[in-house]
Amino acid sequence: LNADSIVVEVENDVPAAAVSGLATIHVDEDDLSTASGDLSTGITDGDGDTDQATFTSASLQALVTPGADEPIDFALQGAAINGTNVVTTGGANVLSQGVQVKYYALDATHIIGFADTNGNGVQDGGEREVFRLTDNGDGSFTFDLNDQLDHAAGSGDEAILSLDLTGIFTATDFDGDAVTLNADSIVVEV
Repeated sequence: LNADSIVVEVENDVPAAAVSGLATIHVDEDDLSTASGDLSTGITDGDGDTDQATFTSASLQALVTPGADEPIDFALQGAAINGTNVVTTGGANVLSQGVQVKYYALDATHIIGFADTNGNGVQDGGEREVFRLTDNGDGSFTFDLNDQLDHAAGSGDEAILSLDLTGIFTATDFDGDAVTLNADSIVVEV
């Protein structure tokens, strides 16, 4: 027989976004404290929630049907998101003290949301870090709120602002096939 005369073709299996799924965490703005390094101090309501919460690996894995090339690896986008607006699940721009909050990748494992006072999309000296998202290296990601976000005027203590973080994540299977996550599937409630 000649070389390559018997061939077996193996079709690739690619991951898909789960039909339904939502990874949601909750942080309380009223638990901000300058004593712990935050830029504001809230009036705690004592409900046990804090200004920091973690997306578990399991909650993120539930967003994807991995197929044969498991597992799915979640990571942060990196510099491609620098200067893009942070938005809510409804698509509204997120503000802090009236200033647009934008994303900036500090490195491969840290993305911040900062108040872009001059509107140039780059965190310049004096521009406040409003939140930080950290890749913990074990499939989980921790969100730490560092400063206030603007909720609707007169909305009261129980008002929730739902930040859509879906676009700052990537999800790939073992051999590098990417999956597009469903819109509004990774959310932080503030």
